[in-house]
Amino acid sequence: MRIKAWWQIRLGASRRRVRVWGFRCRNGATWLAVAMAIAATSAAGAPRQLHSDPGALGAVAAELADAPPAARLDFAVLVVDALIGAYEAELERALQDRSRSADAQRRLESWRQATAGYVRELRIAQAALYVAQWVEVYLDRHDRIVLLIDDRPFWVAWPRVDAGLQLEPQLAEEFCRRHVCGTAAQTASSQARRGASLTGSWVLTQNRPPAWATVDGLRCEFGDLSDRPAKEALCRAVAADLQQLGAALRASVGRSDTIQWEYLTLQSDAVSGRHWVTVNADGDHLLLSLPALAEAPIDWGEVVRWLRGQIAGRAVDATVVRPANFSGGMRRRPRALRRIRVPGDPGGNDRCTAWWLDGAVSRVRAAGGPREGSVVSRR
Repeated sequence: MRIKAWWQIRLGASRRRVRVWGFRCRNGATWLAVAMAIAATSAAGAPRQLHSDPGALGAVAAELADAPPAARLDFAVLVVDALIGAYEAELERALQDRSRSADAQRRLESWRQATAGYVRELRIAQAALYVAQWVEVYLDRHDRIVLLIDDRPFWVAWPRVDAGLQLEPQLAEEFCRRHVCGTAAQTASSQARRGASLTGSWVLTQNRPPAWATVDGLRCEFGDLSDRPAKEALCRAVAADLQQLGAALRASVGRSDTIQWEYLTLQSDAVSGRHWVTVNADGDHLLLSLPALAEAPIDWGEVVRWLRGQIAGRAVDATVVRPANFSGGMRRRPRALRRIRVPGDPGGNDRCTAWWLDGAVSRVRAAGGPREGSVVSRR
């Protein structure tokens, strides 16, 4: 019996349909061989994740598989308490938001009800922790933190991306103050504050805008010297993100991964707060936490030039932030990845962000609140 089928597979940077003819033998061996060949070809052409940084709190969670039960319980209590505080603060801000149309207010009320329901679930989980027979902490295959409370999985999802970026390093530091953390967790926790330790200074040169520059060649120019602490903090954060990105790219080159600089792009994942850095035409990427680089008005051409110099071992001076960037910018803010339309979001466009879990979307339900693995995004 002859069977005809086709698969759409990705070969290199292009997509091509490949029509396959298979013949089913009595034992099915020929058909199996064809299917396996196609599966192998498809897998070979799929984009690869070359590097992933789970963040400070994720690094701590990754080391808790063999930790004492008391340590796992303390970690879960810290995280759930922080989640409750973050969502309740978000609800409080929403109650004070009156600058909306009647239609937007109705959507906001729906969001409040869904989020209040989720807070109730958080409080149930909080109470369950103190009577749980078993608590586990681990990272799923997408490096998201999962709390397993008596066999019930609970994904850690913050109400806002910036809340997670602020709270997770603090929680990691607090946990490592109470318990012995491994080297990886301690390193990740210290890297969360890496911008403060960069060496740099203000540079005032005739006929050039004032600038803050690091010793390794990164320079941020500003239109004036007003609010110098804030401008210095911005440049420190951008420089810290670029150093992290440079280290990840250097490690990829060391593994003989292909880096095509003309394809280097950055996109924000609105769910996890981390960022996808695509490095070649095949879509291979790094997954890092680069908040300053994603939000600041960056001269991307100068960024690429500095990164190439770092990988090649050359000293390069690059002005990655310029005064003109603050009035229009040289690079659009990257769009968020994995955004779907679901009802109940108060942002005025009926959109919520949602986790992708094993190929299926865990949607935010307006009536019942978020399920495990989902996050309400109020923007």
